[in-house]
Amino acid sequence: MPGKIECYFDIASFYSYVAFIQILRNKELFEQHSIDIEIHPVLLGAINAGSGNKPPWTLPVKATYGRQDMQRAAKSVGLVDAAPPGDLMEASRTMLPLRALLYIKSAYPRSAFLTTFHYLFHVFWTQRRTFNDAESLHAVLLEVPSTFSPSLSPISSSNPYHSYASSRSSSFSSSSRSSSFSSTSSNPFFPPSPPPTPPAPLFPPSSASLIVTLASSSTALKAALKHNVEQALARGAFGAPWLWVSRSARRRGSRSSSHSSSPSRGGGGGGGGGGWREWWGAREEGRGEEAPEDDDGEPFFGSDRWHFVYEYLGLPYRGVQLLAPRDMGNGMGAGAKL
Repeated sequence: MPGKIECYFDIASFYSYVAFIQILRNKELFEQHSIDIEIHPVLLGAINAGSGNKPPWTLPVKATYGRQDMQRAAKSVGLVDAAPPGDLMEASRTMLPLRALLYIKSAYPRSAFLTTFHYLFHVFWTQRRTFNDAESLHAVLLEVPSTFSPSLSPISSSNPYHSYASSRSSSFSSSSRSSSFSSTSSNPFFPPSPPPTPPAPLFPPSSASLIVTLASSSTALKAALKHNVEQALARGAFGAPWLWVSRSARRRGSRSSSHSSSPSRGGGGGGGGGGWREWWGAREEGRGEEAPEDDDGEPFFGSDRWHFVYEYLGLPYRGVQLLAPRDMGNGMGAGAKL
């Protein structure tokens, strides 16, 4: 296995949502390159507290910039009208749904875990609903579809997932559904198309109830969430999304022997935080330019560091480049992203 990317995500972290979509869209490519992806649910508030970091909105100039940057990031992955659900500080108390995700990760196929995580992101940031208590979480789990595509995440009248989720709310009335076909219903040559059939729910009521019960009461799930936070902190985390990227022994061993002069990694496995800190300190002091051959990984922060991740893993990628004016008419014009 050439490499592994461990992702520490919280539902209440918008840039975790962005990184999650980016991962799903590159899922097949990661598999082709034998890159293992593992997603760890974490509580961002606990990471902030443990690292001494503060939410960006506590500094007014950061909050102003953050709103602009959030819209840019949302546009880059096709999200429409993304915004936090009211008071983000209160909404970010996501302990219960995170523990539910941990149970789903342990008891269901990987696809169910990813689908549920994706849908919870969607409900939180696109529908702007919270589900931090047992009753609301149970209701949302009943909505989770058996399949959920990133391309259908934005709210749209033609989005069967949004129609399915909104069928339980007054904002999506039967009159609004029928009016959307009124322009063609009187034309016999163009009869109205039937509304899209929503996918079957992923969790039957009994399963949703069990998930909520365990998320509310299981000491093991509470300990698992705490462990994920502690592991992220041990790996240097101060926010989310936090990525821990490691290369396989085969890939590390294939590097030039000139790197053997780098300082050796201290300590064993476990949390894995000390090795990269030791290497970074040595590099700052001029004692080494490369990570030691037996390192267990390096950290990357944010949803816009993938080019650094690919470089570290030795994967082929295409970076962003500025085009000459003559290239604007060849299908790679303004707004083109490479």
